[in-house]
Amino acid sequence: MDNDQFDRVAVSAPLYVFAITQPCYSCGHPLKTIALATKQLVDPEFDDPEAMAGETCLLSNVESLPPDILAAIQSQHSHYESRFSQTTGHEYLMSVCRLCGAHQGDFYVHKALFEAACEAPGTVQVERLPVQGRWEICAGYSSSSAYEALIERWE
Repeated sequence: MDNDQFDRVAVSAPLYVFAITQPCYSCGHPLKTIALATKQLVDPEFDDPEAMAGETCLLSNVESLPPDILAAIQSQHSHYESRFSQTTGHEYLMSVCRLCGAHQGDFYVHKALFEAACEAPGTVQVERLPVQGRWEICAGYSSSSAYEALIERWE
């Protein structure tokens, strides 16, 4: 299921970082790209806002994060930064190649993560962020049983 609205959604801990090493789309240098995931998402735009609760959702086009979450991510992934995407027409958090500075957009990163989750789940690192709470953020999301399997394997 995809949410293309990029409205505010509520997410609660635990939050996870999915990481995979892939070539920079621009220079080909190997780099670790990341995405944020949660099993506790509430979408107020749904007829049943709680419909996604319990589903593993990969967040996309995350415009900003509370300082505690961003600090927890950047402590391990300093290359995760807010950059302007010409594809989406707005800034959001994404992985950036330290060699050439190219932005690794969510479409590119999430496609590789989904393929790895389905075909080679051992290549995806899963990290549980050391944060607690509930937050409202502006983001899209998608869900898949392949993402669920990554978290189940980790826990």
